[in-house]
Amino acid sequence: MSQELRQKLARFTFDDTTAETPFTARLAAENGWSREFAVRAVEEYRRFVYLAVTCGHPIAPSPTVDTVWHLHLLYTRSYWDDLCRGVLGRPLHHNPSPGGEAARADGSANYLETMASYRSAFGEPNPEIWPRPVEDKPAEPARARRVCWSNEGCHCGRIDAPTPRCPHCSDEPGARCNYCRCACQ
Repeated sequence: MSQELRQKLARFTFDDTTAETPFTARLAAENGWSREFAVRAVEEYRRFVYLAVTCGHPIAPSPTVDTVWHLHLLYTRSYWDDLCRGVLGRPLHHNPSPGGEAARADGSANYLETMASYRSAFGEPNPEIWPRPVEDKPAEPARARRVCWSNEGCHCGRIDAPTPRCPHCSDEPGARCNYCRCACQ
């Protein structure tokens, strides 16, 4: 089954050639990504979908993969009919976090387990798409045990980082910046 699923996912097309703005182009434009980065993100989303169906434990996408998933959900026929029913043979629901410290801890644990399953199935993940989570040092009780998923360093100020803060980022915890791809949670 897993080899057959890999082949089906490899053949699955996201871009409608008749569309003026195909899926990958829209993904790049809406997120300020290059076309090349959007193509890599879609390929990593394919791998995520494979893991979601085959690994047997709760998984968590990277912020970039989650962005691809969110857009794909808007293409309801492609997502539910073509991918879920046609390729996977079952629904793949996107369950948002209920929030709170316990959910954040579960999400971090699920992400680490996802990375272990990814390594087993595909080798070392692309750090541009699958950043390694970094626990922040508890400087203040209210900010303890937060995770920053940014590749360039944390721009929200919760984690010391050598990179300067992006001027486009919000100061709000959990804000996502589409300019620098910081996703501090």
